[in-house]
Amino acid sequence: MMKFIFLFIALFISFSLHCQRIRNVRNEIKGELMYISYDLEECPDSVKRSHILISYEQIYSSPKEGNNKGIIGNVTTAVGDINKYITCGKNKSVIWEYQKDIMNGRESQIELYPFIKQAEEEESISLLAKNRFSELKMGDKDKDFTPITEFRGRYLPPQTDVYVLSIGTASQLSHNIYAENDAALFAKYAEVNLSIARENVSLLLNPDSALFIQNIKRLALLAKAMQGKATFLIYFSGENIVEQDKMYLLLNDGGYALQEMYAELTQFPLNRVAIVLETDFSITKEEMIVPDKKRIKENLAVFCAASPEEENLPIMALEYNLFTYSFLKNIRDTYNNVAYREVFSKTKDFVSKKAIYLGEKSQMPIVYSSAKTGASWKSWNFLK
Repeated sequence: MMKFIFLFIALFISFSLHCQRIRNVRNEIKGELMYISYDLEECPDSVKRSHILISYEQIYSSPKEGNNKGIIGNVTTAVGDINKYITCGKNKSVIWEYQKDIMNGRESQIELYPFIKQAEEEESISLLAKNRFSELKMGDKDKDFTPITEFRGRYLPPQTDVYVLSIGTASQLSHNIYAENDAALFAKYAEVNLSIARENVSLLLNPDSALFIQNIKRLALLAKAMQGKATFLIYFSGENIVEQDKMYLLLNDGGYALQEMYAELTQFPLNRVAIVLETDFSITKEEMIVPDKKRIKENLAVFCAASPEEENLPIMALEYNLFTYSFLKNIRDTYNNVAYREVFSKTKDFVSKKAIYLGEKSQMPIVYSSAKTGASWKSWNFLK
């Protein structure tokens, strides 16, 4: 039986854009779990949270091979205050199934160095887009597009029973080059314009399958624990692939079947699930998107950026996609009763008209719903 020796050092920050520091890091191993806690301090008034990531370096040795170089790995089996935006404060906690992440070779001794670090914050992404907008000379076709990074808080009590998962996947080879901008903006709007509790808003940029599945399963468990009271708002901007009459959301290392995501999120009673898809539908068919009547028994509605056989068009001047721009703008500019029906109706009208100007193409947003939901999604409200 192999003997593992773990040497833990103080976890430190790789860089800090706004001078926050990770302090007072503690860790404890109980069986197969490592419990990590830390404080996020020295936060300026202008920035109240940071995108916290976790990774590790594994250094091992064996009698035959001697010392080996460190191997950098991404943590995919941890839950808690990591891999999303975390509010500043003390006693942040992480639970990590470390043995599932590290390499299980023939090594007889391991030194494991975990790192908690901060990534670039979504505020900086939004400001960057705003600054680029101010430098561009808008043409006649762009006159109706205004900066979307002007947030308007509603000053309402935080919605604590609503959970948001915003995913953006992009690469140099991707058609959807603004996916990360879209997802970061959607997460910010959820918090500021929809008054959803900060700790309930998760942002995943270019996640791999393990991290994506981990977050979907976490939501499913929340639904089980909340016994029908949970509301989920899922946003995805990125590419998809179609294989054997199935549509897959393209992640950093593969795809995840859309119908499987529906089924996973609705396996326990809940209030409702709203899924927003900003992706290319040019090679999809309607039956790939419509929730399976036999498997999906809960309230679920899917808001698509375009209809089957249509592309989703970008706004080059703003560096966001057309549907997401209009969808969020209508959320922001609808004041009292932020109804799904009104927001989507205005978005559909705007997108269908502007797509002709932007690309001389048809883009008609569409909604698909589960059998239980039917047309009742039209009575849903973002603030309830």
